[in-house]
Amino acid sequence: KVLLATLLFMLSLSCPGVSNLMISHLENSYPALNLSQTPNADVIVVLGGTVSPLLPPRVASEEIHGARLAKAIELFQNQKAQSILVCGGVGYPTVNGARRTEANDMKDYLMRFGVPADKIIEENRSRNTKENLLFALQILKSKGSSKILLVTSGYHIKRAMAQLKNTGLEITPVPTDIRQTSYSLFDAITPSSDAFSLSTLAIKEY
Repeated sequence: KVLLATLLFMLSLSCPGVSNLMISHLENSYPALNLSQTPNADVIVVLGGTVSPLLPPRVASEEIHGARLAKAIELFQNQKAQSILVCGGVGYPTVNGARRTEANDMKDYLMRFGVPADKIIEENRSRNTKENLLFALQILKSKGSSKILLVTSGYHIKRAMAQLKNTGLEITPVPTDIRQTSYSLFDAITPSSDAFSLSTLAIKEY
């Protein structure tokens, strides 16, 4: 009975209909904005968890875990803010022994797509979402920034915003990398590894 219950539970998490329901509940808390709906701000803040480390065989930083930096570039190029703050202090040793952080990789990516180096602020100490926001707030307050565009994945934005209550800042959430979609009835009940992965992501957020 235990094995059967476990199997049924795993199968349910593998159904796109179930995973879509779980992730949409997170994403619908703060709907995605188009450019005309997005106000101007002082700074675009991008939370970590989106780039790959710059290690062989990779020759440049790549955004492989979402589209947070792509959204930040779009906002910057459309003059929604004059600077971008990237968050990520998780470090790793490079092949030559130097230490890099996620924020270093994020900055390199932004620069490759035309964002000037002097318009990018690095937060290099944080190890998780809570610290991303804690240390970012310290930087923002030191610079006198009060209007913020907060960019992160749609499934992640609810947790991030929950940690920003009572900060005194005017924060506009800008979710990106929206995962929910629509399915036919047959597809919704057909198990898949992608759906199981999406369910796992949603469970982590909950």
